[in-house]
Amino acid sequence: MEKRSKNFTQKEKDFLLDLVMSQKDIVENKKTDATSIQEENMCWENITNVYAFLKRKARKNLYNDKAEVMKTGGGPYTPKCDAQDLKISAQLQSQFYPDSNPYDSSAQLFDKPPRENSSPQTSCSYTLDIAPRENSSPQTSCSYTLDNIDHNYTEKYENATISQRVELPGRVPKKRRKATPAAPRQRYLQDIANTITERKVTKTAPRQRYLQDIANTITERKVTKTKQEEELLKKSIFYLTKKLK
Repeated sequence: MEKRSKNFTQKEKDFLLDLVMSQKDIVENKKTDATSIQEENMCWENITNVYAFLKRKARKNLYNDKAEVMKTGGGPYTPKCDAQDLKISAQLQSQFYPDSNPYDSSAQLFDKPPRENSSPQTSCSYTLDIAPRENSSPQTSCSYTLDNIDHNYTEKYENATISQRVELPGRVPKKRRKATPAAPRQRYLQDIANTITERKVTKTAPRQRYLQDIANTITERKVTKTKQEEELLKKSIFYLTKKLK
């Protein structure tokens, strides 16, 4: 089982101890009144703020020096990092110096020249052998090898002829299906549609004639009827149509 890593390194603890010792009179005060507790809290807050400010200033000066080194012109450059910034950056290297990365603009340059750092080039070589077909015109076989860019031909292939088309073994051409005539099927569907329409006509024709006769008798008589008679007439027509359905 792996052990739990420490939150602070020994260098960080020593640096914090130096800051605390400068304010030990307030930190080690044993009084428990409100004023003493408030002063102690303010002291710890000031230590935290000063420590954060020192780290921020050291990081800014360090990256400014890295950027100015790459610039040209303008005379010599005076570094901005002082002894205090260098001390903080030396004790907290993981926060100030990133890991080496060839694709990072802030990474340090490699000591080796580019040729030694480049990946090795792989050489490709293969051989082609062309044999003449049986029962065909004589052909000259040629074979050659390729190594990088140098070509070494064993024979000239000017007299080589294009081979004829070769049918693969076991390949059977597919037979096309003959189109079946669709006329009988269309006639059958048309007959079904005609029978359906004839049945509909035979069913609806008597009902329409019956309703038309009732309407003709009402119009021929031309008798004024009251609302009750009209309602009864409507009901009777409704029941008759319902029965016919």
